[in-house]
Amino acid sequence: MALVGIVEAIAGYSHRLGQLQQLLGEDGMASHAAELQQFFQQTVWIRITAADVGQRQSRWDAIATEMYRDMRLLVVEVNFAKSAHQRDTRQQRLEQLQQRIERLQGFVQLLQSLMADEVTERAL
Repeated sequence: MALVGIVEAIAGYSHRLGQLQQLLGEDGMASHAAELQQFFQQTVWIRITAADVGQRQSRWDAIATEMYRDMRLLVVEVNFAKSAHQRDTRQQRLEQLQQRIERLQGFVQLLQSLMADEVTERAL
């Protein structure tokens, strides 16, 4: 699998995560989260699980697994936030969503760092 395709998929995912972050609490939040999950599964997950990143493979796989888990939880939490009737409950759910998105962005940064190291290593 070409490293460029992986880098582009991760960057696209990061961009879409940012868009979801902007939509927290808005009407389009749930549909965007569902689209994000679909993009993750069909584009990002396929590429990152097929990647060969040499010595970094075990760390890479662990990050990919956590991202997959967190992405599934994100969609569930979006639906909980959407259905919350109490203002305090809804606010709490939105804060949890914010934390989940930040965690996923952290994983994106880790993957980007690992990819940069791999590209540098292959160039040598």
